[in-house]
Amino acid sequence: MERTFVAIDVETTGLEVGVDEIIEVAAVKFSGDEVLETFNQLVRPRHSLPLKITRLTGISAEAVAAAPRFSEIAPDLVRFVKSYPLVGHSVGFDIRMLQAQGMRFAQPAYDTFDLATLLMPQAPAYRLGALAAMLGVVHEEAHRALSDADVTRQVFRHLLRRIEALDLQELSEISRLTARMNWPLRELFGEVERLRRKSSLPTNDQRPTTNDQRPILHGRRPASRSLVVSGRRQSRSNRPARPSRSTPRRCGDFSRPRAPWAAPSPATSSARSRSRWPKQSRKPSTTAIT
Repeated sequence: MERTFVAIDVETTGLEVGVDEIIEVAAVKFSGDEVLETFNQLVRPRHSLPLKITRLTGISAEAVAAAPRFSEIAPDLVRFVKSYPLVGHSVGFDIRMLQAQGMRFAQPAYDTFDLATLLMPQAPAYRLGALAAMLGVVHEEAHRALSDADVTRQVFRHLLRRIEALDLQELSEISRLTARMNWPLRELFGEVERLRRKSSLPTNDQRPTTNDQRPILHGRRPASRSLVVSGRRQSRSNRPARPSRSTPRRCGDFSRPRAPWAAPSPATSSARSRSRWPKQSRKPSTTAIT
């Protein structure tokens, strides 16, 4: 699927939306396996940075003290993201933190955590680092926004290839089961299904042609068009001939057997009556009357 996505990640002072603040935001725009553009920015919070967050992320209070406020970088982030579909690991948390800062997203968002639980049921854990290790993705700077966003991009690509490996029947069944559900991933599976159906359609060279557009084979056109008759392909020249109607049937023709329960036709009844009684002569009688 050669579609453009944006993998997004935020680092925060805690997990409580509306109370804790964003201290770093990053996004990676990609199409296929190609990274098109990246966005990364530290954000200065209004409250002091907790020590446990510094130890977890490696972001110091001095680094964020010189960073701009989120309201200053929000327009640049909006221009970067535009309307591209979002990708994130537990992306709902990232979106809620950004919405708390006044941002709004109308595009779909795909969660690699949900995808992994569906497509990798044998995984021992579904943390971003555990999935990256299982898929062979290098994750050097954990809990830094740009590194997490890029690892999320690579994990998403692995999971997307697993979706594309499903056969058409499985994709159709997923679409049927989720038809009445408000499932965010349904659109992703549906798009893969549409592309699969489109690729399975015959091309112009494979479609049957009309009489005036028949392909030239070995320097000449075929003598007759092919027709599908009773599930088999049969040419017009090989079709059984229709019975001729030039000779009308005669009334009272007994050449074909008649069912014993069928009522005889008027012509047949009259013919039988004539054959049963002798034909009387119309000559006047010459017998003398005495």
